Amino acid sequence: MPPTITHGPITDTQAEAVRHWQWLLDARLIGTRPDTPPDIATNRAATDALFRTIARDRRRLERQAT
Repeated sequence: MPPTITHGPITDTQAEAVRHWQWLLDARLIGTRPDTPPDIATNRAATDALFRTIARDRRRLERQAT
């Protein structure tokens, strides 16, 4: 459903919602991504490497089977 577009004046409720949204942005509570801890980044990289190796080996075995 497309958003409803109004060409009237901004209501107090809408202005308050915009102020609240801006406060959340300014407080860096939304719109940012926290840094990944080093142990999680290491685990993610190792898991990624493992699955890429499995996929590479599977493709090689499939090529040999045909």
